[in-house]
Amino acid sequence: MEAEVINTLDVGTHVVFVGKVVDAQILEDGEPMTYAYYHEVRGGKAPKAAPTYIDQKRTE
Repeated sequence: MEAEVINTLDVGTHVVFVGKVVDAQILEDGEPMTYAYYHEVRGGKAPKAAPTYIDQKRTE
């Protein structure tokens, strides 16, 4: 997917880029990676190197 950035939004911890798609291709068939994938497969947990990582052992 190729997009032209038309706006940015600073939301505090992230910057959201708003874009207009100018070109795209389907590279392979299959289920796209979505937020649901993150929760179902990754269990909604951030990797240890992520700034949002929460050590479950320390919170119990």
